[in-house]
Amino acid sequence: MKHISDSEIFSAKFSYDGSFVAVASNIGTLKILNSWNGSLEHEIVVDNMTLPFSAISWNPIAKKDLKRIGFKAVSSDGRIVDWRPRN
Repeated sequence: MKHISDSEIFSAKFSYDGSFVAVASNIGTLKILNSWNGSLEHEIVVDNMTLPFSAISWNPIAKKDLKRIGFKAVSSDGRIVDWRPRN
């Protein structure tokens, strides 16, 4: 098993096709991991985060169109992060 974080994981959610997993930590970071090999694909760090992200939802449109993959994450203080990969 691969160690993916030096912090506590508060939420994790697989993408609709199962190729990625979004992981939210208690220190305000969001990581997108390749679910097949565990490699870090993207890391999102939100400035001045003091509370953890508590929920993640992948874009449901990505079920039919993987070019539209992305997700939203909500923190315990009400911040919303809307993430989409750069093309």
